[in-house]
Amino acid sequence: MDQDDMGLHPKKPTAANKDRSAKHPKEPDGSEHPPTWGKRSYQDAEHDFIQVMSESKLEAFTYDPDAGKLYDVFDSEHAQILLDRYSDGRNPLYFIGVTNHRGGTDRWIHSKYVQVQGEDKIPFFGKWLDHNDNVFTDISYPINHGISKAEIDCIKRDNAQQKVLVIYTNGMTDMV
Repeated sequence: MDQDDMGLHPKKPTAANKDRSAKHPKEPDGSEHPPTWGKRSYQDAEHDFIQVMSESKLEAFTYDPDAGKLYDVFDSEHAQILLDRYSDGRNPLYFIGVTNHRGGTDRWIHSKYVQVQGEDKIPFFGKWLDHNDNVFTDISYPINHGISKAEIDCIKRDNAQQKVLVIYTNGMTDMV
């Protein structure tokens, strides 16, 4: 059984799955994720996020509620896992933040998690520190469809973000 059959990659685009009215999250190229991805309730995802965060030695990470794992995206092995799971392998994988929230989980984080789900995107939690060691908790979502620099700039502006995380197909990461 290859990785596509095990649900580790989005399905390949076909005429049948390009219908935007289907219930599964889709990328603009028509590929779709399994129907359960991005559907965990906020309460369950938050509970697991707090638990995993309390057990981790990492100070900054991205948490995938569907996999129940956190990733240091600047570690090439972790970046490759995210690429394998959420990328088509041809285009970079972007994580778009929709918050810039100083502190922990609260109603604001909850509302943004639900908003991302309502847009048929897959919500992730993130934790990071600024140069003054202030702790931030964020909600983000992955995009993988050959997005242009102009589109990234527009998304950053719409979400009041200075930068977005990109994982290139070679496993290297950057903030752009």
